[in-house]
Amino acid sequence: MERAIKTRIYPTNEQQVLINKTFGCCRFVYNNALQRQIVRHTQEQRFVGKYEMCRWITEMKLQYEWLYEVDHRAIQQAIFHLESAYKKFFKGGGFPKFRKKHGKQRYTTNSAMKIEPHYVRVPKVGLIRTYEKLDETIKPNSITISMQAGIYFASIQYDDGKDASAPNGCSSVGIDLGIKELATLSDGTVIHNPKHTKKHEEKIKKLQRKLAQQKKGSNRRNITKQKLTRAHIKIANNRKDYLHKATTMITKSYGYVAIENLNVNGMRKNHSLAKSISDCGFYEFRRQLEYKSKWYGCKIAVIGIFEPSSKACSVCGHIKHDLTLADRKWCCEKCKTKHDRDINAARNILSFSIAPTGSREVDAKKQGS
Repeated sequence: MERAIKTRIYPTNEQQVLINKTFGCCRFVYNNALQRQIVRHTQEQRFVGKYEMCRWITEMKLQYEWLYEVDHRAIQQAIFHLESAYKKFFKGGGFPKFRKKHGKQRYTTNSAMKIEPHYVRVPKVGLIRTYEKLDETIKPNSITISMQAGIYFASIQYDDGKDASAPNGCSSVGIDLGIKELATLSDGTVIHNPKHTKKHEEKIKKLQRKLAQQKKGSNRRNITKQKLTRAHIKIANNRKDYLHKATTMITKSYGYVAIENLNVNGMRKNHSLAKSISDCGFYEFRRQLEYKSKWYGCKIAVIGIFEPSSKACSVCGHIKHDLTLADRKWCCEKCKTKHDRDINAARNILSFSIAPTGSREVDAKKQGS
């Protein structure tokens, strides 16, 4: 089964120069190929495949000899990434964008790689020291080197040789995601929302004010900008770490998990809640659940977006149409059952996911892991 490890790396000054050159070359080839694709489509109304685009690399090398200084496979992978971007576009995604010089930089290679306890070997660059000790028996399929705000990382993709786990046979649970509490489970378990952005909000505001007062292009402004970027990276890492712990606990503890298909982009249109919704990481929570379910033998079901999970009574099914976001506890008018809003929603999500086809709007495509 495909897995990945991401670890911080500490390249030497000479290695940093070569890595940064590779970033630039891959970005140049990607942007050049994208420009050619746009021109080709304008003239001939067609796009070309990755193999024809790879021939463009040879033409570029004849014109720009400095492309020979970096790993050839990394340049080739940039072309493959462009083809993947076009495939996403044809499936309804956004049109491929030109890569920028500033911000997060990355490149991928898939040849002449080796893992050692505290080092990772990549073509041209050589051995790079890693933050954590790695399993030297890992045989990587590819390695992605990335850099943001002067911090370097290596993401190692490999196959662990295991098949998808069989169902673990544990109990079933429904999950209601929210802002006050990140996740409420149908059995009463609550995963609290740590609100990572709020903890660092004052520091970020201070850096943003300082950045706005400094002259564009100055060294001091660049230093402040790097500090601001690192503050955002820290928030993102804390959020992802918390979500990893929560999703691992859920997929290991339950054999069947039902969640709701949330329209996150639509929810963000409420400007009063947009920052809090973004801070929760609902999409990342669901993404981690779906791939970890294969590791631990957990089945994931996703109910439809229009199911009345909050307004319906989980005991008798009566729907309270006048329920508002402010109502955290309510009493069913029909059976007089007192409900906690989140627990009631989680129980409904579980029951809706196992309802007979046609009786409830269940996303059948996502029923299996």
